Amino acid sequence: EAMEILMPFIAYVHLKDIVQGKDGFEISHLGSGVVDVKGLIGQLEKRGFHGLCALVFPGGSSPARRIQSSLQYLNLNGD
Repeated sequence: EAMEILMPFIAYVHLKDIVQGKDGFEISHLGSGVVDVKGLIGQLEKRGFHGLCALVFPGGSSPARRIQSSLQYLNLNGD
């Protein structure tokens, strides 16, 4: 219901996932946490969203690997 109300105002979306950390939730790369990012994208597409999406994740020691993992989760890696 909230998405229906907010759709006219959504211009871009930050895509991120979260995992339980020692002091609460922490941002993680897509597909590694509790957020149904694919489901969210599906709901946006179903409602005609054609805006931009930004990938948000902690870089850590291997940011390129985390980007690749996130793209694989979204099936956007060209396979």
